[in-house]
Amino acid sequence: MKTYLRLLLLFLITGQFASAQYTPVTRIYAFSQSVLPGQIKKVIPGENGKNIEVSGQQKTNYLFYADKKESETIKIIGIWMFGKKYHVKYDKVATTPVELSDENNSDGSSKITISPDAGNELIQILPGEVISKESRLPAFLKKMLQQSELILIYAWNGKTWYMPVKKIKTLQPAVSV
Repeated sequence: MKTYLRLLLLFLITGQFASAQYTPVTRIYAFSQSVLPGQIKKVIPGENGKNIEVSGQQKTNYLFYADKKESETIKIIGIWMFGKKYHVKYDKVATTPVELSDENNSDGSSKITISPDAGNELIQILPGEVISKESRLPAFLKKMLQQSELILIYAWNGKTWYMPVKKIKTLQPAVSV
């Protein structure tokens, strides 16, 4: 009886380790930063005699970085951001660490430093055009979309992987010139 109990316990313990998921992307850094227009309003004479006031539009820059195992090869398929799917462009960050300016940083400094873990590399992900809405989404993805502001979609070893980020951190607005 003790032998069976020990074997059962051994299978349960090893089963827990075997079921732990290994993925090449270990972390995603997600930031948004408003860019305030730095130009003065311009008045342009209209064709009908009325003047048109033109002012700079406030834009938002999204800064996404994935910390990935250097030995693994992945293909980033796209992202879901605020319930919309986007095409992406991505590339390995040539020089690390990456420093972002933020006056509201919780540790009192005015910079956020992003550096990959040992044996990893940093990939910058830039959102592109919105992809037309998909008609049917799997239930797990619908639930993930409700709980996350950002989801990274990538292919690795012939499978599609989804990595959610609950909240995109907002940086202090920047002023354009």
